[in-house]
Amino acid sequence: MPLPKLLLQFLGATITLFPHYHLLYCWRNRLKFNKANLTEGNSGTQAVTFMVTRSGGIGVASTIDYAFSSAAIFGSDYNNIQVTGGGIAASGTLNFAVGEKTKTITVDVLGDNTFELNEDITVILNNPNLTTAPANSTITNSSATVNIINDDSQPTISISDVSVSVNLFGATNTTITDSLGVATITNDDQPPAISIADVSVKEGITGMITNANFVVTLSNEFYQRVIVNYSTSDGTAQVADSDYNFGLGTIIFDSGETSKVISIGVRGDNKVEPNETFFVNIYGAANAIFNNNQGVGTIKNYD
Repeated sequence: MPLPKLLLQFLGATITLFPHYHLLYCWRNRLKFNKANLTEGNSGTQAVTFMVTRSGGIGVASTIDYAFSSAAIFGSDYNNIQVTGGGIAASGTLNFAVGEKTKTITVDVLGDNTFELNEDITVILNNPNLTTAPANSTITNSSATVNIINDDSQPTISISDVSVSVNLFGATNTTITDSLGVATITNDDQPPAISIADVSVKEGITGMITNANFVVTLSNEFYQRVIVNYSTSDGTAQVADSDYNFGLGTIIFDSGETSKVISIGVRGDNKVEPNETFFVNIYGAANAIFNNNQGVGTIKNYD
C-alpha cells in the first residue's frame, strides 16, 4: 500500500506530507515555487483559493492544522475565509475522511485606492496526523503564499520656496525709490541616503542560535517617514542547509530616526567547515535613496 501523503497546492505549487518522518520546513522552496502574484484592484473582491490535496494511501482518515500568517490585514485587505466543511476561522484543523482527497481554503482579496506596500497572504500547514497507524507524517514545504501587488499611484509631496519681505518707510530727508526688499530662502534639503553595514558572528554549536545584527542607517534626519523593505539571500551559507534563518520584512524610520537593526538568526552546528556568507538586501525605499543596499553576513566557523 503506498504511503499516505498530503499536498498544499496553490497555482501549481505543492507541499507534500509523507508518513514516518519528522516535521520539516523548506522556506527556500516556498519562495522559489509556492508564491503567486495578484494585482489588488481598486474596488470589489477577487477570490483566492488554496487547495490541500491528499494522494497515495488515502484509505485512512487524517488531519492537518492550518493557519494564516501574513502582512495583509484581515478585514481591510482580505476577508470572508471559507474552509471546506464550513469553517471560517483564520486557523483550525482540516479533517480528511477515508478516501477524501481535497480540502480548500478560500479568501476574498479587497480592492482599494490606497497606496501601500505590496502585501502577502500566507497559509501555513503544521501538525500532520493520521488518525490510524501509521501515525506520523512530514511537511516538506509548509506554506503557500499569494502576493497582493499594489496598483495605486504613490502620492507626491513638494515644498515651496519661502520669501521674506522687508519694507522701508518713514524716510526723513530722503526719497525712497524702492521700498521693498525680498529675500528668497530656497530649500536645498535632499532625501537621506540609506546604508546597511556588514556583520560577522561566530557560528556556535548545534542547537544554538546567534543573532547577526545588521545596522541600517540614514545619512541624516528627515522630516518624513522613511520605509524600506528587506530580505535575505544565500551565499555560501544556505537556508536549506540550516546555516541561518530566512528573513523578510519592512523597517520604518519615523521622523528624526537615523538607525535601525535587522536581526537574522544564525544556526550553530558541529560540522568543520570554512567561514560562510549570506546577504541581507534592502530595496523599495520610500523617501530615501540608496548608498549601499546589501549587507554581508559572515558566519565564522566555531568547530
